[in-house]
Amino acid sequence: MPHCKIEYSTNLIEEINFNDFFQKLHTVLTSDNLFKINDIKSRAIKFEDYFIGNGNHNKCFVAVTILILAGRTTEVKKRLSENVLEFLKDQFSDSLNKLDCNLTVRIDEIEKESYSKFNSGKTE
Repeated sequence: MPHCKIEYSTNLIEEINFNDFFQKLHTVLTSDNLFKINDIKSRAIKFEDYFIGNGNHNKCFVAVTILILAGRTTEVKKRLSENVLEFLKDQFSDSLNKLDCNLTVRIDEIEKESYSKFNSGKTE
């Protein structure tokens, strides 16, 4: 934990190298010692079919959802959200400057009692 899901529109200006992007994101997520690097899981979903506002093709989006186990304070979640948003601003600066680009970060909590996990412990 956490699980990070990045959803984005195909019309972003940046060519995204997700290996590099995820490494940097994981560094942001571990900067406050909230999470251990080996516990973070990230994935990205590119949307070719989307419609924003009135359908203007000059609009784009990057939406990050971070799932964490319940129990952290509102202040901690707010700081986490703000740190990730600043990271996104840096990563997508061309799209922000040239398009009507919407960046969002949402922190969702998972109830500990209903979360199950198994790790085989295998390493490469």
